[in-house]
Amino acid sequence: MRTALLMLAIASTARADDRPKLATVHGFTGVDLVETLNQEMHIHGGDPALVAKAHLNFNVRDGKAHVVVAKKLELLHGYCNDKQKWATRTALPVTGYRVRDWDRVEPGSPAKDKATLPAKKDLFQVELAFKGQLAYQACDRFAFAMSLVVDGTAAAVELPLDVIREEPLREEP
Repeated sequence: MRTALLMLAIASTARADDRPKLATVHGFTGVDLVETLNQEMHIHGGDPALVAKAHLNFNVRDGKAHVVVAKKLELLHGYCNDKQKWATRTALPVTGYRVRDWDRVEPGSPAKDKATLPAKKDLFQVELAFKGQLAYQACDRFAFAMSLVVDGTAAAVELPLDVIREEPLREEP
């Protein structure tokens, strides 16, 4: 219990200058979409990974609230050594949003049609939920594409999705 309270106290007193410096993917007025890691994993020879959410990291620079909407979200898939960048583009209707503070102290309230970033200079993560899609990594490539609308301003963005294939542990005879 004391450890949990101490961690909560440390997390709640963290300052914005303690945050990682994440590269800007796209700048909007007062807020930036910054580099984001989207990963899923499956076991080699096992079931494919289930991709059912996408994460977007934001750096709120102006301390004001911002409304985020992902329109036309797609799962992109490219095959090994294929000359075209993306072989398939699967539409992913967004079924929900959740905003999390960087320290994940507050669970964030779910919303159906938009995410509202808090009026605070800090890093936040928006989670987009959608019907799960299967992804299996041989040497394929994956990404998310979307029209991202922040405070009414739209931008086309593409964020990588890293599907990791883990080798199973094997017992030696």
